[in-house]
Amino acid sequence: MLAAGLLTCTTPAASAQPGLSAFYKALSALQSGARARLTIVQIGDSLTEGDRFSSALRHLLQQRFGNAGRGMMPPGRASEDWYPLGLKLEQHGPWRVSTSNKTDYDRAPYGLSGLVLHATKPGSSISLEAGDDATFDSVDFGYYRQPDGGSFEVYADGRIIGEVDTSGPGYALTHTHLKVPSRARSLKARTTSNRPVDIANWGIYRDEPGIVLTNHGFSRAQINIMDRWNWPMVTAELRALDPSLVLVAFGTNEGYASLARLKPYAETYERQLKALKQALPNASIVAIGPPDANDLPKYCGLSSKEAAQAPCRELNADEAAHYDKLLRSQDQRLCRWHTPAHIAHVRSLQRKIAERLGILFWDWSRVQGGPCGASRWAEQGLDFQDRVHLRDGGGRISAERLIDVLLSGYNGG
Repeated sequence: MLAAGLLTCTTPAASAQPGLSAFYKALSALQSGARARLTIVQIGDSLTEGDRFSSALRHLLQQRFGNAGRGMMPPGRASEDWYPLGLKLEQHGPWRVSTSNKTDYDRAPYGLSGLVLHATKPGSSISLEAGDDATFDSVDFGYYRQPDGGSFEVYADGRIIGEVDTSGPGYALTHTHLKVPSRARSLKARTTSNRPVDIANWGIYRDEPGIVLTNHGFSRAQINIMDRWNWPMVTAELRALDPSLVLVAFGTNEGYASLARLKPYAETYERQLKALKQALPNASIVAIGPPDANDLPKYCGLSSKEAAQAPCRELNADEAAHYDKLLRSQDQRLCRWHTPAHIAHVRSLQRKIAERLGILFWDWSRVQGGPCGASRWAEQGLDFQDRVHLRDGGGRISAERLIDVLLSGYNGG
């Protein structure tokens, strides 16, 4: 596996990577002691939210460069699909969730998490229990100040470490940072009155030099979810985090769309990359193309057992050229696992846009060997049987390969 080489090699072989100079500069400063923390932000779809890829990236990089904490996260269990590895989350009380991740989304001024947890009753709480790699020395809460805003108490290992008053003249996203008296394993926030409390995110950090990797993923999302966020607030949060590297990992869900629906995609994708570049002019950005994903149309009527045993075969040229028409007519020729025709189209658009903007593009699908790679990985236990989402082993291999690319041009110690 590549991880062994990554973690023992002190001077990777130089091979210049476009757009990574800011990341290399920050990494060198971290290793020389000139900076205490290097933050990486990953934004993407369910493959980011699922945390297997992100968690492996975090673990491998922290093994080599130091562990400065888990970083910013969505609050509590605001998303039912959010199960961060190494953390146990609980949420109690009548919390209401506003999410940017649906077409009829609440028109809240969303920050980077794309979510808001609302409470109007005392005793509503969110809590986490951290594994050994995620214990922490300080915490951060992103919340909205508002007229008649309520308060919430913050506990670490069962001891109160502060109370946050969210009242203010207008509805505005702000942050409070609290120090923990001694390294803690558990964190809890609990509302204290009937006045409203709106929490956008929370984070845990260590007083050690090293890497922080914060990932914000959205199940079934496309990159246009970022159009639903309040960009002045997102920009403020990104600049406060001061990431040296931003990973943008969308494209799987777009690849299942028809060509007609993909007409505005190139414009949308380029606009979002430009927004990140404008918000973070001194950060490196990597555009991650979607990994392979395989589909077996529901109209084929296969049982789960039959589907598991069905073969995967790449689309031929005629099937790829008439793919949307074949799906509409429920053509039986597609009744096998296959890579949807338009994933390659989406990936190609992403690559061209990234190159035009001077951004590094990483083709995730090459790790799996191209079309039908997701089915091969499912057979090897690296993907789930949906032929889309990663198991732990698939996440680790993917992380190893990306780190190999990221560090291939780094000449630091």
